[in-house]
Amino acid sequence: MFVICIGGGVIKQRIAHKGGGRFGEFRKFVLFRRGELAFFVYGFAKSDRANLRRSELATFRLLAGEYLALDGTRWRRLRALPGCDRLFAVPTRLIIEASATGRLI
Repeated sequence: MFVICIGGGVIKQRIAHKGGGRFGEFRKFVLFRRGELAFFVYGFAKSDRANLRRSELATFRLLAGEYLALDGTRWRRLRALPGCDRLFAVPTRLIIEASATGRLI
């Protein structure tokens, strides 16, 4: 797994698929603040598309600003909204450990 900070609280993870070559890779985009929480927002196979559009990256950066600023009370209110019950946050320690071992989370 290779991690690139693309700014504004967004990181891109390149995840290799065994035997897949470059086009067998996957891309995963995560809203990230070191030492706090991370939110997976989008992923795709490299064979399906080359990269994000600029408008998508801009949207993820806006989301990062909002999501990474949530405190516990605001996070619970957000999860209580219709359709938001599947939102979850991951402690960044798990992402760092997964990057070091090559495991996915």
